[in-house]
Amino acid sequence: MKKMYITVILISLLLLAGCVNERLEFPTYLEVNKVEMTEDEIGSLLDTIDIETELKKVFSLSMYIDMAYDQEFSNVAKVDFNVGIASHGFIKLKDESSDLELYLDHTVTMKKEVANLVDKSFNEKTKLSGMLHTYFTNQQLYVEYDFDNDLDGKYKLNNEEDLGLDDQLFLNYKTMIDKYMSTHTTQEKMIHFLLESDMIYVYEKDGKQSIYFDIDSNKISQNKDMFIDPMNYDELQYLTAKTEFIKEVTENQKLNIKLSLDIIDEKLDAINITFDQSFYHNGGSTNYDVVIILKTNAAMPLFPKDLDQYETVDELYDITI
Repeated sequence: MKKMYITVILISLLLLAGCVNERLEFPTYLEVNKVEMTEDEIGSLLDTIDIETELKKVFSLSMYIDMAYDQEFSNVAKVDFNVGIASHGFIKLKDESSDLELYLDHTVTMKKEVANLVDKSFNEKTKLSGMLHTYFTNQQLYVEYDFDNDLDGKYKLNNEEDLGLDDQLFLNYKTMIDKYMSTHTTQEKMIHFLLESDMIYVYEKDGKQSIYFDIDSNKISQNKDMFIDPMNYDELQYLTAKTEFIKEVTENQKLNIKLSLDIIDEKLDAINITFDQSFYHNGGSTNYDVVIILKTNAAMPLFPKDLDQYETVDELYDITI
């Protein structure tokens, strides 16, 4: 049970955005600022980033997420569920001299509607909104709830069992660097594939260089031969594999990911991510709309002075509507 609640909180920790009522925007890159680069030049530009140094910095994170789910049950009932989370936070990764620290504020809105498709008079609507504050410091997770359904209070998760957040959520940066270095050949292959598939670009403006990745289901489908090696199949198996691949990529889900790395003076300035993803299943669908902005050179704010007064609990309260 504890792991389930930890998972819910960890997901919340990653959903970081500025304001529910103010849509976070992914940067716009103009065609006039696009520059042509070879695979080696793009690889060299990526290698100018000192990963070890960058991961020691404090990051500010902002994100907007909207998740919508709908499901129809045997033509009897239909459920529509929507969650909007907008938060702003700061993170300091673990290194040799300090532990992981998180400081996050979230504005949360949840809506649920249950409709009886047989009895049209029955239609249940519920709504929950409020603030959620999460802090992680000194290997301890703290949560403050302030919701409009009387769900409020300040709680500290009982830490008798090691949460393992440092290893589960953010690895020691040395481990991350070693993993990056060991996959450098993979990086070269990735750049080749993205260039061939028209999914990577480079922009320059006012001293800032931006490596921009634009990946979607249609482009992946159009370049299916790069994913499926015909040498591993006979002719019939190859045709079947391509058909199943296209169906999985384009019919069962739709995905669009945009990611950009902004570099100034050979240093990472920002990481920008946006993705839209839809899953289709029997009787319904699930849709995600997410924008994330990470900025370097931030400063970790002071944690609340009353953390030692938070009530210790074995499980963090479930939020249901």
